[in-house]
Amino acid sequence: MKKTKQHTNVVALEEKHNKQRHSKSKNVVPLFMKNTAKQSRRKLYLASPLFSLAEQEFNRMLCSELTRLGYEVFLPQKFCAKISSLRRIAKQCKLHLDWTDVVVVNLDGADSDSGTSFEAGMVYNIKKTVGFRTDFRQSGDDSDTGSNVMFRLLETVVLYHGDSVSELAELIDSALR
Repeated sequence: MKKTKQHTNVVALEEKHNKQRHSKSKNVVPLFMKNTAKQSRRKLYLASPLFSLAEQEFNRMLCSELTRLGYEVFLPQKFCAKISSLRRIAKQCKLHLDWTDVVVVNLDGADSDSGTSFEAGMVYNIKKTVGFRTDFRQSGDDSDTGSNVMFRLLETVVLYHGDSVSELAELIDSALR
């Protein structure tokens, strides 16, 4: 396999975190990596707002569909739910971002969620990143994507105005291939 600059950066990050993991407590191991039997599945981080019941339910449905399509999905609302320290939550999310193969970014809302945007910014140049927008409202300064022009840096932005989470997941899967 030919090594690209992106591949080299990912390998360097994995080596860095392997060293950190062995030199610190077991709390640093990504939660979804523990006792994972299916190591060959692509690991996906779902960066999405998670503060309302509607957002959480949508995330669960999309997570389920992406899992059905063969991804091992890290969903922060699921894996960080029992962590009370905000700093530990942030560290776990960052660690999981580093361990995943791909990042899917929810760009919905009148303005994309600040935490989601930050997560996308941390990895857009070292991971395959696909954004999606189901919100038909115009937001930000990019009339083509309906969001902030900075999201043009993502590898792909999927615009979907249908009513099927399963169909959205299939479009995201196609963009990730």
